[in-house]
Amino acid sequence: MYRGLRERRRLQQQYRRTVEHELIEPMSNLRSFLQTSSEDIGRAQSIGNLKPSRTASRLETWNVAFSPDGAYFAWTSGRCLTLVQWDKEKRAPDIAAANSLQVLAIDCGDYIWAVAIGQANVELSKKLVKPWARRFDFKTGYVVAVGLTNGNIKLFDLETGRFLCHLMDHKDTVRQLRFAPDGSLQLASCSRDHTLKLWDLHDDGNMYKTLKHDAVVNGFAWSPDAKFIATCGSGKTALLWSAETFNVIHRLKGHLNTVVSCSFSPDGALLVTASYDTRVGVWSVITGQMLASLGHLYPPPSLIFAMGLNGTFVRSVSFCPNGIHIASLADDGFVRFWNLLDTDEPSEIDTVDSGLCLKFSPDGSALSLGTRSGQVNFWRTPAVIAPLRHLCRMSIRKQTPSNRLHELGLPNALEDYVAYMTL
Repeated sequence: MYRGLRERRRLQQQYRRTVEHELIEPMSNLRSFLQTSSEDIGRAQSIGNLKPSRTASRLETWNVAFSPDGAYFAWTSGRCLTLVQWDKEKRAPDIAAANSLQVLAIDCGDYIWAVAIGQANVELSKKLVKPWARRFDFKTGYVVAVGLTNGNIKLFDLETGRFLCHLMDHKDTVRQLRFAPDGSLQLASCSRDHTLKLWDLHDDGNMYKTLKHDAVVNGFAWSPDAKFIATCGSGKTALLWSAETFNVIHRLKGHLNTVVSCSFSPDGALLVTASYDTRVGVWSVITGQMLASLGHLYPPPSLIFAMGLNGTFVRSVSFCPNGIHIASLADDGFVRFWNLLDTDEPSEIDTVDSGLCLKFSPDGSALSLGTRSGQVNFWRTPAVIAPLRHLCRMSIRKQTPSNRLHELGLPNALEDYVAYMTL
């Protein structure tokens, strides 16, 4: 732990030696970050890594994915899609099986930018599936989707690797894929062609809606109840859409540079966004207001610096299922764990070389991070005991739609707390 100025200086020298030994470029803001930290900051616990199964010139891991039940983990490296079982007891990937090649590896024929795993709700599928649908067997439940450079989406059976079909309508690279979290097997995809598209696998994968944007769509997220979709693009604004009416509910304005990643809290009340302006924004889904800003550069950059090549682009952000932690990845060479209830400084950090994306496991016990080398690193989520009042707040928000909070008749101060006006 970083306790006192002398201890921080000792750890600073230790970090410098580690950085030099591992041939990772030292970051200019490391000294100021450690010297100005007044609280205890721990080093995140690494729990292993997975390496690509082959050597090639382009092996970037732009996306990683877990199955909704936490049984499988998938990552991309160049043209290759690799799947491995996730050890629920150890709360880690089955690294022994991965290293012995007891994995499913698929050559997708083109460079992969996105991956998602869908798991059908069997009872729901019986109600939703169209009589003429023949492409998918919903008894197995698992479907893997990959988005390619040519704009196509390929679907595979997870357990056998059998190719199922192409989804073709995008005109440019598919940047991200996500299945709706309600088990309905609705697939959403965003692309550099300025669109987000929705596909229904219960209707043989037919595309049923296109949401148009003014710029490239870099990423998006479903809300936990699948009633909202948040999108972020090359502009400085994120959009919050209704997944029922497909109207824009809020335009989230406050970032100073491109917004590249977003993630909902497990109760659906908050949205976090990552931007090249060196910050992560925490937003209220009800009001569309920015409630907190997690800065990755100290001192905070000037307006011109934040809008340009500042060296601390925040590449990815993920909200932990425990409702407390937020993980962020920036170009300064650090992965950070933030505590939602104390956002002044990260609670834990660690170094990472050329990180691109990150995602928490469904149970929130581990964080996965993809890199430019095709390697995936894993960290244990910091242990924390959430305050009882925060747990009650999350429980209320999961059960009560945001637009109906006022019907609970809560005192003003309590309603503000439940609405996250006070973190």
